[in-house]
Amino acid sequence: MKKVNLGVLVVAGVSLLLFGVLWAQPDVLTLKSKKGDVTFPHKAHTASYACVDCHHKTKTGETPKSCAECHKKGATVSAMKAFHSKTSPHSCRGCHTKEGKGPKYTPCSNCHKK
Repeated sequence: MKKVNLGVLVVAGVSLLLFGVLWAQPDVLTLKSKKGDVTFPHKAHTASYACVDCHHKTKTGETPKSCAECHKKGATVSAMKAFHSKTSPHSCRGCHTKEGKGPKYTPCSNCHKK
């Protein structure tokens, strides 16, 4: 009986460790851009918003993909449009405009740093 309980505890412990590693998110992401890189405080956003607020195509139980996986060159909605749409609640610009928080979008150098 004790061997089974120890085995269950080991499996549970390893599962929790793997879950923590898989779901760990970086505090800050650097989004590469020809106009200058954008520093994105990912952890600060996850404290106030749900993953699907930005990763809007993510289904329940799915690990969110990076924006670039869907919004790439030749996609229906390019990364440029996805991040800069004034009307989309999923875009940086749209959300910051709606919420009235964060950097202003003019000049571009408020976000894009060379």
